[in-house]
Amino acid sequence: LGRPVALKLTSTEDLGINSLIAEPPMARVQCRLPRSIDLLLATSDRAAREARNFGIPCGNIKRIPNLLDTNLFRPSDPEDRAAVRRRLGLGEEFLAIAVSRLDPVKEYEMMIEAWERFASEREQVKLVIVGDGPMDAELRERAAKSPAHSSIEFAGAVGNPAPWYQASD
Repeated sequence: LGRPVALKLTSTEDLGINSLIAEPPMARVQCRLPRSIDLLLATSDRAAREARNFGIPCGNIKRIPNLLDTNLFRPSDPEDRAAVRRRLGLGEEFLAIAVSRLDPVKEYEMMIEAWERFASEREQVKLVIVGDGPMDAELRERAAKSPAHSSIEFAGAVGNPAPWYQASD
């Protein structure tokens, strides 16, 4: 390609490196592509393994987890947490959150099942699912049919998830 090529691989399986080459124009360059990647940043062991299986040399793969700004995403003191919860329309119940794309690879069905057990043994609990994606309607339907339906809410896509983290327990 004449220039250094760096690629950050954050997704795997259907959304991973194989999705890059699934379309006909890219399929033609599949055999050359692994050799032309000078650096691949893999955000998970699974992504690094997928890159190796694709043919990218091990020496060109660096495992670097997604980073988190610990100044922004930090536990809130009780006063700040209460203020954020008021802004989000939340009460004082125990708050668990799930923030991500609503995609099958995230295993949200398993999380809802686990939440059902958790919520059945406790009072004053809430799970808020923050994000959107291809499973949005399916998960909302699953949650509506859940024995814990009254404790599960969906916030949808948000531009900045930091307040949700700050409000959560």
